[in-house]
Formats: sequence, C-alpha cells, structure tokens
Amino acid sequence: MELEGLDNLYQQARTLKKTHDYIGNVELYLLRYRTRTNKKTHQKEYFPSFYAPLTEPGVQEALLENFISSETTYEGSDLSNYAFNGGEADSVSYLTKGDYSNINNLVDLLVAKNDFQTDLRKLTINALKCYIVRIALPNNEYMYFFGGIKNYSQLQKKGIIVHKSINDSKLKKFDLNNTIGFSLGVSLILYNDILYVANVKSFETFFRMSEYYKTESENIIDTVLQGSKIQEDTLVGLRTVTRKDSVIAKSVSKLKFRAERVNKLFDALNDTVFKTVMSDKVFINSFHHVMFENDLLKVKDPTDKKQIKELIRFIADTAQKSPITDESSVGKF
Repeated sequence: MELEGLDNLYQQARTLKKTHDYIGNVELYLLRYRTRTNKKTHQKEYFPSFYAPLTEPGVQEALLENFISSETTYEGSDLSNYAFNGGEADSVSYLTKGDYSNINNLVDLLVAKNDFQTDLRKLTINALKCYIVRIALPNNEYMYFFGGIKNYSQLQKKGIIVHKSINDSKLKKFDLNNTIGFSLGVSLILYNDILYVANVKSFETFFRMSEYYKTESENIIDTVLQGSKIQEDTLVGLRTVTRKDSVIAKSVSKLKFRAERVNKLFDALNDTVFKTVMSDKVFINSFHHVMFENDLLKVKDPTDKKQIKELIRFIADTAQKSPITDESSVGKF
C-alpha cells in the first residue's frame, strides 16, 4: 500500500500551521474505559468514555506540531497490512476500521461525539488510556491521531518539580496527581477509515484488543478445537487460562488461520502419529508436558498456565510444519 494519502495529510497540516487556520480546528479528546454490568448476561463489560477538554490556541498549535513532527516515523515506510497472525514488529502497518468490531464501534462513537464530557474534575488521570486529536481539514474532512498519555510524574526519571510563586518567592511542589503529560510521538493515525499503526502495543492498548482476543479465543475453542482430540480437563484448563490471559488468548485466536491444518492434524493423530511427531528433529525435546493418552491430547497439569501455553504451541507448530500433514512453514505464526 502506498503512503500517498498520508503524504497529502502532512502537507495539509503544514498549511494549517502556516496560515494559522488550525485555531479552532484542532480538538483534544481523552479516552478511558469504564465498566458496567450487562443486565441480560450479568457479565461485566467495558465501554469507552471520552472527555473533550477546552484547549487554548497554544495547546492546539503544540498538538498540530506534534503531528507534523511524526512524519519521519511514517514517511518512507513500507506499509504492510496489520497481521493479527503476526508480522514485522517495527514496520508501519494499516487496517480498516471495520476489520475488528471493537475498533469499528469505538471509531463510530468518536466520530459521533455523543456524550463527550468536558468536566475533568472527577477524572482520574491514571485511568486514561490515550489522547486523541481531531484535526479539521479542508473539504469537510477530518483526521485523528492517537498518542500515549501519562501523568507528569511518570514522564520524569527523578527529581522534584517545584513551582515558584511570584508574589512571595516561595517554592511550591506540583500536585503531580493532577497533571497530564502527553508522550510525544504519534502511535496511530486514522484517516479515511484507514488506521495506520506505528506502535502495535499502543494500538492493542488503546483499542482494548485484549478483550477482543479473549472473545475470539472462545470462538476458536468452540469451532477449531471443540470435539477434537483434547482431553476434557485440559480443554477446561485452556478455557480458564484464555479468559484470564490475553496473550495466551491471542495465541489461541491465531489458530483460526491454521484451522484447516489443525483439523488435518487431529484427523490423523493417533499413538503412532504422536510418537512420530515427537521424535521428529524439529519437535524433539520441545514439548515436555504434552501427552497423548486414550486417543486424546492432554497436559500433566491443566491448571498450569505454562503447560497450557506449551499445548497451544504444540498444536500451532505441528499444524504449521508437521511431518504428518506434510505442511511446511509459510512465515511467522
């Protein structure tokens, strides 16, 4: 994918700064997630909440300049499609806002600006996930960029910050709990329904992808693994772990990209096949807790997270490059 859309975007931003037309056209939003209980399912669910503090022209200019300075991060990048299945950690990737339901829902709320709050007095700074800046462009277009947010003290490595009172020459310590610090740099850009991702970790944090992975892993367990050759106790342990650990849930979710191979492996799996796999030079000495008994895969202790991770890795690796399914590696999994 070409970077032409972003090149044009940066040019428009520079024009706004030069003509001072940014005043009143740069808006700051703060994002946090709140919880509520679903009355039907009685389950706790998270929903985004936005704050829209008033900003002076000087703050608007600083935010605009922060965006312009991020051009070096994105220019010259060989953009790649954001790979839920893995990808290059240092590359700039992209995806459409509709690729994942939680992203689509959050962006729709952001664009609609419904129930945005302006009163920050009861806001806990540490609850904020990120800041979002909306820049109004000519022809009634808008772009958004996302960045990390911390309180002021978290941006300082050490030392005490003081403020000199002009009237009585006293030094007063800042109330560090009520300050907001903006991490310089632009982690994400949203423009024309395309989300450009320069920092995958920030992307997954801002959009609460951990919840998506947990939900997706449930679907994968039900469709790809359910009814397969996995012992019930181990399957229960797998469900329990994925509901708590988003990293493991993401690993399970990735199995959807190997569903056909997983099914092929399970169809062929028996005592002889298992011994053949475990003695193969690629897998030998790699899996110490995975066993195959009574025609079922299992781990020694289904309550041990490390053993469950090993089971997932066994399924993923053997499905990807198994001597039984005769499949070879097709890239990072």
